[in-house]
Amino acid sequence: MNTLNIEEYTKIFSALGHPIRLNIACGLYRNGKCNVNTMSERLNISQALVSQHVKILKEAGIIEGKREGNIIWYSISSEKTKKLLSCVDLNLCNCK
Repeated sequence: MNTLNIEEYTKIFSALGHPIRLNIACGLYRNGKCNVNTMSERLNISQALVSQHVKILKEAGIIEGKREGNIIWYSISSEKTKKLLSCVDLNLCNCK
């Protein structure tokens, strides 16, 4: 594994190190896509807080957003991240 991969994985693990962000990522892994409003309802937190965590996940390259009209649908951005999340005990995630 070269230095670039280590730095990239460090960024991913750092972003997933918060329970809300891990829940968001696991929910997207399980369900394929979701919008901020639905994430807010499922996690029982404000849309503003979800948006803050979504921004961090996007900056880490874990998720991506695609706009459809007024709604942005978020999903896991890469197969590498999907493989990583498949190794996580998904029973810890609250999203279904």
